[in-house]
Amino acid sequence: MKHRTVTGRIAYRRFDGLVRGNESFHLTAHTDGDRTIRAVSEIYDSGILRDVTYTADRDWRPKDAAIRLRIHDRFVGSSWFRFDGRRAECEAFLADGGRISQNLVLEAPPDSFNPHPVQADMWHFAAYRHNGERVQTMKVLTASPLHDGASGPLLASLDVPIEYLGTEEVRVPAGTFDAEHFRFLHENGWPPQDAWCWGDDLILIRMDWDYTETTYELVELISC
Repeated sequence: MKHRTVTGRIAYRRFDGLVRGNESFHLTAHTDGDRTIRAVSEIYDSGILRDVTYTADRDWRPKDAAIRLRIHDRFVGSSWFRFDGRRAECEAFLADGGRISQNLVLEAPPDSFNPHPVQADMWHFAAYRHNGERVQTMKVLTASPLHDGASGPLLASLDVPIEYLGTEEVRVPAGTFDAEHFRFLHENGWPPQDAWCWGDDLILIRMDWDYTETTYELVELISC
């Protein structure tokens, strides 16, 4: 097998120390540049259980994704997404909406897609260009406009301003990393969201967000 594999686990910890969720992910990097992430995310206090498979190409542009969402053990929706340049498709079945088909024609290919695992949030940073412009706005398609992804899954579009703050040494339970520090500058009234990622696969090391009063940190990482 010529592909490369990375597996990891992320803990969601409230600022008061309470563990409010976790995420496990299995990332496959292929020889043609494609990357596929398979992630299971659980948020205990809101009852969210999300299964995601998402693939991006060698330029980190989205290719396809599948998402299944349950909340408080109730089925909410199951959706398939496909991206082809300036076209994005979604075929969904929702508990409250039945079968829904979306076919969006875009002005330009999206910079990224947000299927809502926090590990996948790091992949937005691949579109950042280190050209001296400190804050850059990314065109992102998302499976839900809610901060925790607790709707749909259906296609929506967001403008996401991102600021780059340099490289910092970050210590988490999985180890110590020289991580790239980025900041989401949300435009919808949410406070800024600081994130540190590492390596060619843009692995989440830590993310802090006052809005959810949560630190998301890497607690286990295995490379094969």
